[in-house]
Amino acid sequence: MGLEDLRATAAAVAEDPGWSPDLHGLVDFSKAKLDLTANDVLRLALLMRRDGYRTNGWLAFAVGDTAAYGLVRMLSHWSRTTDRSRIFSGREEAERWLNGHVGHVPPGFGSGFNAVYETPIRNAG
Repeated sequence: MGLEDLRATAAAVAEDPGWSPDLHGLVDFSKAKLDLTANDVLRLALLMRRDGYRTNGWLAFAVGDTAAYGLVRMLSHWSRTTDRSRIFSGREEAERWLNGHVGHVPPGFGSGFNAVYETPIRNAG
């Protein structure tokens, strides 16, 4: 998967009428071969920070190898989501973590929300 593949996926999610920036997300790269340069990761991170693409919820990433782990770690840092995202070596572990955090407000989520905030996990693909 290259930058254009990931951009197209992000655009499809953002255009989905059921998508909301308040949803939590699980991105499963566990079987993907990521073909990204550091510049590609930075460009994707900048896209993730723009209105219409930015999410306020928890993010769980599942990766299949150490190279993907490093790329996703850079992505989390540059997209400024490290306080509410985690990287896992498999989807099941990522789902467990995400399900355990659904009832908690992510850091920096914003004001006006109760201490318990429940947003359903939605599969976009």
